[in-house]
Amino acid sequence: MKVILSYGIILLLLTGCHTNDIFLQKSAALQLLSRARRANSFGEEIRGGNLERECLEEMCSKEEAREIFEDDTKTEKFYKDYLLSKKIAAFLQHGQEILKKQKQINALQKKLKEEKQEIYNLESKILEKLRNCIVVNNVESSVL
Repeated sequence: MKVILSYGIILLLLTGCHTNDIFLQKSAALQLLSRARRANSFGEEIRGGNLERECLEEMCSKEEAREIFEDDTKTEKFYKDYLLSKKIAAFLQHGQEILKKQKQINALQKKLKEEKQEIYNLESKILEKLRNCIVVNNVESSVL
């Protein structure tokens, strides 16, 4: 592996490649590492943090919360509670979906029970008619 790497470096030097062709200047490298500031509206980055806009209307990051509180201790406490509230909200939403599905299941079970009762009633009527036919046929057979 070392031999291949050594030959590669020698080849680069012989072909006229310079380190400037391979590596970025410090200023260009720092531009790649800088973060893009997020703004939902014009001038938002200048105005500073707004708790309602940043964290209640949308999901906020810890960095956004830090911009609002400008204090690490307050940020930590808020963000811990904030994440817990988001988990609780998701849990409640899931619970509402479960309740909705349970209501649908209950309605289907009620409908199934009604249809079973209707089938039972039809079976009873059919059996009664069959019994009547048998009785009538037996009476007719005995008379003949």
